[in-house]
Amino acid sequence: MLEYLAVQFKPDIERERREIMREISSLLLREPINAPAMEAHYDAFMKLWDRGTEADLPISNDEEQMVDTFLGSLPQCLLHIVFMRLTLGKGLTWSTLSHEWKNAVSLQRRQFDPAVQAQAMATGSRQ
Repeated sequence: MLEYLAVQFKPDIERERREIMREISSLLLREPINAPAMEAHYDAFMKLWDRGTEADLPISNDEEQMVDTFLGSLPQCLLHIVFMRLTLGKGLTWSTLSHEWKNAVSLQRRQFDPAVQAQAMATGSRQ
């Protein structure tokens, strides 16, 4: 009886996989590009990728595909920021990309956050 119920209420895995792939492929970071938007984009990507792992999507186990997919979701102007700190010859792993993304978010926050700028100006004026 339990097996019958499990089959009847089993989620449509293929439909779920297609939906996740559609969402991943349509995920793009759009204007305005600021630290909160960058953090939200990263979080949305990770949630979708985790859903893909749960649905056993073939790409979810491929780190190179993960890196390529995330980079493909970024506007050209951010690709430079992400890569500017990477050294040549160093393999681009998800761990490296994730670390550099967090650095880029931090840089964006320092450069464009009015509160941080005001604090920097106040600190600079006391020197």
